[in-house]
Amino acid sequence: YPHEQVWKKNIPVPKEIFENVVIDETLGPGDILYMPRGFVHEASCSNDSPSFHATVALMTHDWSQASVYTTILSEKLLSIPSHRLSIDRRVGSEHDSGNRQHIVEDQLRKVTEAAQAVSFADVSRYLLKKYKMH
Repeated sequence: YPHEQVWKKNIPVPKEIFENVVIDETLGPGDILYMPRGFVHEASCSNDSPSFHATVALMTHDWSQASVYTTILSEKLLSIPSHRLSIDRRVGSEHDSGNRQHIVEDQLRKVTEAAQAVSFADVSRYLLKKYKMH
């Protein structure tokens, strides 16, 4: 789901989202309206009175260590031509006699090397870019 979030990564809000109003409420002083994560919304003030509209987001999957580190590692691996090749489709199938085990183990060693090459600077660059989107 992190790759489907509107606005992020320049994914536009589909026009049909705005065609059917789901909630049309007037809130009074001190009222709070909860909307689930990802709920596209617009707020406006009905008169000249001041209004405060705040969106509070909690840390979600795309900020987890697993997501951050796998994204950085994936980018590193995709920059290496040999890691863009398909895995032999016989690996793990009923036609795999285990002869390819050494090939997979060699590839996994290279993945480990790439993971060990991820630096603090890589993580900082990635997060700085991510912070700019928020």
